[in-house]
Parts: sequence; C-alpha cells; structure tokens
Amino acid sequence: MFAGNDLGFDGSVLQMVTHGLVSASLFLLAGMVERRTATGEFVLLGGMARGRPALATALMTVGIISLAVPLSATFAGEFLILAGVFQQHWLWGVVGAGSIVLAAMYMLRAISGVLHQDVGPAVSDAALDLTAASWRCWLRSSRCCSSCRRGLRPCRVARSAATAPATR
Repeated sequence: MFAGNDLGFDGSVLQMVTHGLVSASLFLLAGMVERRTATGEFVLLGGMARGRPALATALMTVGIISLAVPLSATFAGEFLILAGVFQQHWLWGVVGAGSIVLAAMYMLRAISGVLHQDVGPAVSDAALDLTAASWRCWLRSSRCCSSCRRGLRPCRVARSAATAPATR
C-alpha cells in the first residue's frame, strides 16, 4: 500500500490474505509443539523431527511456504509488492528485499531450532507425532496456504482486481 500504485495495492491485499492463512497454520503448529513438550521456550526445544515425521513435514511445509517460494500465494503477494515499490524508487525496493531476507533467516532458524538440532531437555520420547485428528486439522488449514492445490489462485485474484471498476 506504501507504493500507492495498483501493483502495490494488489500485492498488499494478496499478502494480507496469505499472511493470515500462513500465520494461522504456524500458530496451530506451535500449539501442537507446545502441547507435546509442555513448554514454549525455544531454548528447551530441538530434535523434534526424530520419531515425529508428520509433525516435521507439516512444520517444514508451512515454514517453506511462509518463505514465499515460487508457485505459492505468498510469493505472488511479495512479488507484486516489490514490483510496485520498485516503481516508486529502487531504494525502497532494496529495503523490502532486505526485510524478506531477514524473515527467511528467522524462519529457517526457527525450523532448525525446533526440528534439527540436538534433542532439547523438554523433548521426551513420549512426545507423540501428529494424531489423525490434528493431521486433519492442520491439512485443512494448510490447504489454503499453497496456490498449487485448491487454495488461493494469485493469477485469478490479480486478474479480477485489474478488471474491477475503480471506486476511488
């Protein structure tokens, strides 16, 4: 919205929708991890991927989608936003691209800290993998995150926004 042009507006609306869906999935997964370990302290977690392949797959999938990989709706939103900002001034585009890199570093560190480092003191062998009910709940929420499946189709959103009558 800061760009003040159509690309920026379309991208910001798409980014708001996808951010809400991805954030909801990440909070759902964070609750599942906290419920299994009885702690929310990041320092006490680690090694959750060992013996919990479904939880690791779910966390990796949503984490990677939040990084705005191509063919995801988050990528389309961030791309439109950056394209709109670059039209205003290249310096603002560099600032936006830098913030995307910082967000990617944060997400990759979080995934690594929870799943792949040494087993933390709060992670016991009794911490279960995703149950069928939690798997169904996560699948329903994450289905909306990816544009490759029946989720949000960014091309359709951008096309309908371009053909909509102006209300300004």
